[in-house]
Amino acid sequence: MNFFKNAALHNPDFVKLEKYVNGKNKLPALVTGVSHIHKAHFIAGLLSDVPTLVIAESEGEAQKLCLDINMLLGEQAALLYPEKEFILADAEAASREYEHKRIFALNALFNNSCKAVICSAGAAAQLTIPPEELKKRLITITSEDELSLEELTAQFIAAGYSRADMIEGAGQFSVRGGIIDVFPPSAANPFRIELWGDTVDSLSEFDVESQRRTSSLENISISPARETLFGSGEALCGKIEALAKKLRGKKADAVRANLQNDVNRVRGGAGVRNADRYFPLCYESEATVFDYVDRVFVCENASVRESFRAATLQHSEDLNILVDEAKLCKGLERFMLTKNELYSVIENRTRVYFDSFLRGGGVELGAMIAVKSAIQNSPWGGEYKILEDEMRGLLEKKMCCFIFAGTEKGAVNLARDLADDGFNAEFYANPSEPIPVPGIGSLGFA
Repeated sequence: MNFFKNAALHNPDFVKLEKYVNGKNKLPALVTGVSHIHKAHFIAGLLSDVPTLVIAESEGEAQKLCLDINMLLGEQAALLYPEKEFILADAEAASREYEHKRIFALNALFNNSCKAVICSAGAAAQLTIPPEELKKRLITITSEDELSLEELTAQFIAAGYSRADMIEGAGQFSVRGGIIDVFPPSAANPFRIELWGDTVDSLSEFDVESQRRTSSLENISISPARETLFGSGEALCGKIEALAKKLRGKKADAVRANLQNDVNRVRGGAGVRNADRYFPLCYESEATVFDYVDRVFVCENASVRESFRAATLQHSEDLNILVDEAKLCKGLERFMLTKNELYSVIENRTRVYFDSFLRGGGVELGAMIAVKSAIQNSPWGGEYKILEDEMRGLLEKKMCCFIFAGTEKGAVNLARDLADDGFNAEFYANPSEPIPVPGIGSLGFA
């Protein structure tokens, strides 16, 4: 069992919470008195095979939670789901880094290769590719499969990949004779498919810098490269033209002209400069990250709501500017949930609220757990005297202390120094069990 999960099981507040969450209770629990690191510890202990969404008060806090949970569990259990910047104005090129991270996280939730994704309220509210569409767009290839190079190329393009002479980053593919390279956003390294005629002769990963193969594979799974997918350029043009026919109002002619310019670009082979603008036309049904998970945890609910209010105000201002410029219109204005829609989803799906302090919020609760034993110390700057004083204060309260040094050598030396000064301290290179004995300092490294 994980060291920190086992440590949590010695905390009666965590045990009570875990029992409540795993029970058949319909109402959420509220946990108060927890700072950032305690939230990370409790959430890490609660994670299981149930796909979980954790909403933090900001993207910076979401990133910190993600790093701390993974450190506590010793594995890549949690992934960041960042807020995407929709490129709605004309742009010849734009970074897709955040979009690729989102696809990485969604794909991991879909195939159960992570336990949780962590995000801000703004990211959670943004519309994305529905799970059924993600499944439909996944391309699975196995050694000795029969492939049509022309059909595979068409599949890559329909899945949002761009063709390049040589792979340089995620979302690209290249074809050189019977060798196909592709870099899915859902993979850490690009894949190489080598054909013998129409038969898959070998599958492998390769290094982007050297372009050399690094490991052989029996099968590969290739996720979509974009959240905005239409299947084909002609399908997009058809939807844009259908929308243009419905336009009414004083800006209708100007909007129609801009839409037609995009249609002409696509049919001319240049591609649309702002595919995100047409996201509302992509799918028959709407979806968010909530559709990929079975439960939700919320950290600092009041702050989450406030940060989302600010995000929606900025989003509305951006949309209004583009509407005034005749770049957007009715039918091209839906990119995220409204405030009421998001709050409703959160209230219906949340299992646990984590708050530093007890606040009013009008949420009906099934359990309230006030954690009174949680203490967060200031970051230790490395001065031994400060550590010694803090240790003595904690041990006087009959607490068991776990100290993590940056290196094994540092941990060994620190354990020896503490022992020399009268502390019952021991070094553990890889502790598997907490030691619930008052007065012991267990030192290790992470």
